[in-house]
Amino acid sequence: MIAVSSIGFACLALALGMILYHRVEILRRFLIQPALLGGVLLLLLGGQGFSLVSPPNYEAWSQWPGFLISFLFSSLILAAPTGDARLRRGGAVFFQGAYVWVLAIGQIAIGLFIISLFDKKWWLAGHIIEIGWMGGHGSAAALIAVADSMQWPAQELPASTLHDAAQLGLFSATIGLLYGAVSGMAMVNWIRRKEKRLQRPGKPESRDPLDARAPGRGAQKATGGSMDDNAGWLVAILGTVIPVVLAYFLLSIVGTFVHSIYPAAGTWIEKMPLFFVALTLAFPVRKLMDASGLVETERYQILNSLILEFLILSAVATLNLGLLLDSWPILLALSAGGAVWTGFCFWMIAPRILEDHPDLSLINYGMSTGVTALGLLLVRALRGKIPSHSATVYGMAAPFSAPFIGGGILSLLLPLWTITVGPWWIAGLLSLTLIPSVLALIWMRRKSSSHE
Repeated sequence: MIAVSSIGFACLALALGMILYHRVEILRRFLIQPALLGGVLLLLLGGQGFSLVSPPNYEAWSQWPGFLISFLFSSLILAAPTGDARLRRGGAVFFQGAYVWVLAIGQIAIGLFIISLFDKKWWLAGHIIEIGWMGGHGSAAALIAVADSMQWPAQELPASTLHDAAQLGLFSATIGLLYGAVSGMAMVNWIRRKEKRLQRPGKPESRDPLDARAPGRGAQKATGGSMDDNAGWLVAILGTVIPVVLAYFLLSIVGTFVHSIYPAAGTWIEKMPLFFVALTLAFPVRKLMDASGLVETERYQILNSLILEFLILSAVATLNLGLLLDSWPILLALSAGGAVWTGFCFWMIAPRILEDHPDLSLINYGMSTGVTALGLLLVRALRGKIPSHSATVYGMAAPFSAPFIGGGILSLLLPLWTITVGPWWIAGLLSLTLIPSVLALIWMRRKSSSHE
């Protein structure tokens, strides 16, 4: 019954969010989406508000984002019209992967520089911007588990101080999500106004090359016209689900086999994000469906939009507002540093590295301040839909960073080195690596653009 009530409450909250969005002008003006409104409504109805919804419902909703994002990326491939050569180019994926590393390394370096100004017992908290903002609440919880297994060198401080410092990561993840939503919507509004000013009178509005509604591309109806609506929707749902199911079993089988032979490699495979494998397997599924005349992009675009609505709603509904009530001086200083760095990357570095600025940059901005779903929400608020190329490039580049940073292997190893040698040495080393890397990437991007 918990599953039924969770789905029912989520649908009702989303419906109320849609009513508010279309009835209240200020919400439309600032692009406060129905999913955000519904999520806030559920948040207020729980134990942190009026206690009208039971905790088991929130436990169920907390599991939704982790698996919904795999279905989201699976449906993206099936929603994209065929024939876009840009999807086959590796340059965009390389620069996207490198840009995520730039974001993460900068967040760690700035966090460690800031935390060095505070008492030694908080050194571990220098990592909570990268782990909390880029990794989210799950990675922050993993940092607590790692901290509990650490011991301060020479027993200079009790082990409980490491736990307290790591626990700030949960506060940081909440702050990052709220800050990313507010600042991201401000960016979207600024970009929309700028693009409107640059739009010449009589010039047709620009569209995403992958938008099935763009002139000349059509909706790509299924060639197998014998299917009725019911069969068409059944095929669309199966096409979205099959890549995710195959990805799950593939990771389980390969991970178990490799772990028995080489445990280190098995651990790396276990860190591989399910949504990336599902996205990869969606390509051959799409090819088979294209050959059978079973692809109708409009259905997949509707499914994709619906999945995203519930992903955002569940993520917002399960925020823990109580995490904001303690350790505010440290959190304020670290959050200010994180805000400056992510803003600098969006306005100064991303346009010089990424191919699809500002679309892909917005996805990265949401990811680096909160969750990937926030980035997808921001770009959809800007374009009215998720640009398939930008989202696909983002997904294809994920395995080059997800297993290592944002709560990956490197993120959880660096804190041990920090409490051993101190935050200044780690921050200095990362800075010396970051600056020439950014300059090299900018030079490579310019060379690539000139060749194109």
